Amino acid sequence: MRQKLRDLLDRPLAEQGPALLAGLVALLVLGAIAAIAGALGGDEEAGVVDRPPPPVVGRPAEPQHGGEAELTDAEQTARAFLEEYLPFAYGQGPLPTAGATPELRERLRREYASGGARVPPTKRELAPELTRLDLSGSDPTKLEANAAVDDGGGSPYSFELTVERRRGVWQVTRLGGD
Repeated sequence: MRQKLRDLLDRPLAEQGPALLAGLVALLVLGAIAAIAGALGGDEEAGVVDRPPPPVVGRPAEPQHGGEAELTDAEQTARAFLEEYLPFAYGQGPLPTAGATPELRERLRREYASGGARVPPTKRELAPELTRLDLSGSDPTKLEANAAVDDGGGSPYSFELTVERRRGVWQVTRLGGD
């Protein structure tokens, strides 16, 4: 049997006949199809399908980009909101717009329409500074944040806010115990 195969393979293709040529073409086509199917990722009938990894929320464990930890979109949104909110709460700035939902902005506008600030008049000259921001949560679309603030008045404080992913964008949806 081996000898017959060797004799067959040693002969020029023109002498093999159209059946052998068609068989070789069929093998090449099947090989190409298998290679393409493998490159496209998975076999749905067998239940093996490539999927992207789940989203990661929070700060990366290792510093990136020149030694600085890369901020997540949720954390960037919370920080942008607080950068505007803290001066507003002390009567030193306009209504915060960065990162807040329209509902939260409207609630803050109504709440402070009389020009009131959240801090007593004796503390309005202080300079509030965000000293820490911790985000936590098990839902990849909703995180609770704890913001620590020091205004130089001798009593640092903290408060909660909620950051949610809506229509693909992170937004601050709740402030304090509201």
